[in-house]
Amino acid sequence: MRVSCFVLLLMAWMQFPVASAKTLRLAIRNSIQTTDPLLISSGNDALVLGQVFENLYSYDSHNQIHADLVERHELSEDGRTIVLHLRVAKFSDGTELRAEHVRASLNRAKRKKGKELQWALGDVDRMEILGPRTLKVSLLRPSAVFLHALTCPHLGIVLEKSGKLYGTGDYVQKLPQQLERRSGAGPERIEFSTIADPAAEMDAFKKNQIDAFVFLGDVRELNQTAGFESVQLQNFHYLLTKYLVFNLHSSFFKDAKSRCSFGQSFRAAALKKTAHWRPIENSLPFLWYENQETTPVARAVRPQLQVGFSGGVHEYSDEETSRLQGELKSEGYDVVFRRSRTPDLLKALRAGKADVILIGYIPDYLGLSGLLSPIVGSHQMNNYNHFMDSEIDRLLSEAQTEMREKERNLIYQRVFRRFYEVCPVYFVGAKPAVFAAHEGWKFPEINGFGIQSLKAKDVHESH
Repeated sequence: MRVSCFVLLLMAWMQFPVASAKTLRLAIRNSIQTTDPLLISSGNDALVLGQVFENLYSYDSHNQIHADLVERHELSEDGRTIVLHLRVAKFSDGTELRAEHVRASLNRAKRKKGKELQWALGDVDRMEILGPRTLKVSLLRPSAVFLHALTCPHLGIVLEKSGKLYGTGDYVQKLPQQLERRSGAGPERIEFSTIADPAAEMDAFKKNQIDAFVFLGDVRELNQTAGFESVQLQNFHYLLTKYLVFNLHSSFFKDAKSRCSFGQSFRAAALKKTAHWRPIENSLPFLWYENQETTPVARAVRPQLQVGFSGGVHEYSDEETSRLQGELKSEGYDVVFRRSRTPDLLKALRAGKADVILIGYIPDYLGLSGLLSPIVGSHQMNNYNHFMDSEIDRLLSEAQTEMREKERNLIYQRVFRRFYEVCPVYFVGAKPAVFAAHEGWKFPEINGFGIQSLKAKDVHESH
């Protein structure tokens, strides 16, 4: 069948938004899966819905927490009572933000995701309205992380009416991947193109089909790349962490010794090229108390292992996975890599069709609790292999109530000691990153959470 040149051009036009001074064009790895903050399952969802729904708190460009919908707060001496004073804001349907809406939104999160969000809202005892924009939150115990937990993308404040959700953000969601500005001074429209392959994303940027993207690596690499001579480049320490999630029912990974041994071998191979560790700069000291004396499992009994990995793990190209296969084979592991979307990887893990998956994870908030509690806390939202360990749960709970940073870090050292005895997951690495943008737009400084923390209201046209 013949296809006219006109049809081919039309198809190309439909794939990428046409450049417009008023339209900001960004790329995402996977299509948007939800319009509800509680159902966010990826950084893509967080980026899009973060423009529609605002949190009580968020992080600035220096990774410091600051008030968002909150104007100010008061904390009691015992650390168990917080009084939140809300700023003036309106939901997209015109309703003025009130304390009752915040209470209803947080109660909705507890009702729908209570067990999975235990790490964030489990210490909330009751919430009392003291005034139209004043809410008193009483905690069961002091919490060193509660305000940070309120920055979690899942806890964007919503107004629910007749099954529809409204936010206080400057944008409304006209289509799943198209936002339109309703207030503020940001771009009039934001359009998101799904580009799963990192090389294709860079190519789309060089062809001016998207306005910005995140490159995993050092800024010097882009400076040496054709097409980046007149581009805005920001180096930042990305909190995107690559980690292995083991199928605890796999015949090979049922015992901790096999998991720990494979994790060590995999990370050692990755460290030769694709992964870098910056624990101090990122405030995430992964290497504390790693058990370096794990006894290798006899090579003769190792079966072929299915390793799934997501597009979010940008640097795992065919060339790199081939290199890793060779490195791991020298350690006695017969590994087959398969790329897939993160939701499909999780389905394969639950169905027993993958022995281990490699995915990327950005902590919901800065600090070790934000990294560990959702991943390995029993029944928590991102505990994908349903791992449970009473000792780790007890220590994580104890750390959340310790208000003194030095003592809290000592507890986390004990968490990591236990963690590397049982290895439910295994941290592979993190890399610095570069935010690249065309000259037509002026972007704010990007923080460690990457593009998912971008607020379009702070993006302006450059002249």
